[in-house]
Amino acid sequence: MKGDIRALEGIVYFKKRVQFFTHSYWKSLFLCLGLAFFVRILVALFIPGVWRFDEIFQYLEPAHRLSYGTGIITWEWRVGIRSWLVPGILAQLMTIGQVLGIKSQLFFIRLCLSLASLCVVAAFFWYGWRKAGSVGAWTLGLFGIFWPDILSASIRSLGEFLGGNALLVGVILLLAYRREPAEKKGLLIASMAGLALGVAAAIRFQLAPGAGLAMLFFIQKKKNKEILSAYCAFILPIVFLGILDWVTLGNAFQSIFKNYYYNKTLGIADQYGKKWPGFYIEKYIEFWGALCVPAFFLILKAKQEKVIPLLIAGFILFYHSLISHKEMSFVYASVILIVFVAACGCFEVIQKVPEQKAKILGGITVGMLFTFISTYIPFLNDNSIGLRFQKMARKQPDACGIALLTGTAGYSSFEMGGYSTLSKKIPLYLYTSINEATENSQYYNYIITTEQGSVPIFSKEWQQIKCKSNKICLYHHVNQTCAGQPNFEQFSNKLKALGK
Repeated sequence: MKGDIRALEGIVYFKKRVQFFTHSYWKSLFLCLGLAFFVRILVALFIPGVWRFDEIFQYLEPAHRLSYGTGIITWEWRVGIRSWLVPGILAQLMTIGQVLGIKSQLFFIRLCLSLASLCVVAAFFWYGWRKAGSVGAWTLGLFGIFWPDILSASIRSLGEFLGGNALLVGVILLLAYRREPAEKKGLLIASMAGLALGVAAAIRFQLAPGAGLAMLFFIQKKKNKEILSAYCAFILPIVFLGILDWVTLGNAFQSIFKNYYYNKTLGIADQYGKKWPGFYIEKYIEFWGALCVPAFFLILKAKQEKVIPLLIAGFILFYHSLISHKEMSFVYASVILIVFVAACGCFEVIQKVPEQKAKILGGITVGMLFTFISTYIPFLNDNSIGLRFQKMARKQPDACGIALLTGTAGYSSFEMGGYSTLSKKIPLYLYTSINEATENSQYYNYIITTEQGSVPIFSKEWQQIKCKSNKICLYHHVNQTCAGQPNFEQFSNKLKALGK
């Protein structure tokens, strides 16, 4: 009898699990995430360029050094103003890649980051489903899949992208929490929202004011237990960052206060360029082009839920605009919050004309893809020339050393990437004059020249493999094999001498 009851319980349990996975929400979610992941794999495969070279030299290179023992070190790591939080995680992934026998660690890391970035797509989709089932989910989900900034950022290790994604998830959960009537579910959502916002602040401390502003909106619901849970979850990643800095750098939160001292007090960041306060608006109008028009229209159509995301986005944009040194990626968190509001506005439009939903969603998807192809891909390709040349060189069976020749100021020091972009152990060298490169030519048999044009000495003694507008060229010494002990620290030491 007991056996029959257990068998019956097992059948009921199995049926529940089957229903769980065959429920239309889960089928739709897995389809949405599968499409998003496929598109991100294509980007990782065919567009190797970086958004900024910090993507490699501030994250992947220190991670590669932890995992493999080789990695180029820049001034930030020499003085200890960077957290090991993200590089430490990347190093663990690289170690897993080693165990699995994966040769291209760069592609493997980008696949892992693509998987992690699916949380953005899932958050869009989940919130849309809560609003109006399948139509709402797919409307918001398509924005999460194809919006150019989200798509490009999905494979990248930059802290502003990783932290921005976490902040977006936290804000979406915050919005859902404020509308959640069930106490237990509200407690769970509040905790997850607080944790996501804390992760954003820990990954990139520049997002902490924006995350802090988001945390204030928990108080409005006046649910003390849920508020306490959210704040405790928020603090956890930040405390972890402090402990990690103490263990790895010697002082708790050193990556924050020392970073501020060097970049703001000493003004080192300004040496890398200053931009006017309207830089971010100008650049995103330039990048989005015609896509700005429907985006602005859809933002206006969004309902009351747009207030909190737009306030947080505006606040982040405001205080970043006060800082002299600016990069487009610094306000990525603001951008995707605005995109989320536009996605909600798109749903409101579709709700009014449901018979036109296919045309509206098809049109906006085409617009997003067109913008990505026409603006973002050329930008990324321009940032990938050196990486492509390095890839050409390392694929050759006789490659024993690859050098980079830049101008005396070393402005193009990071043009070709580092050890984390290689699939085999080859020493990399950096030289800032033709004489220096010639004196050490026995250490390498491939060289990439930048800021030089067509260098006569290399055009005579070396075979030119490929050039790009005569501004960056790859040469090969056919009859030369490397002599002497490989020096895997030369590139880092040269950067130190240049103060980079």
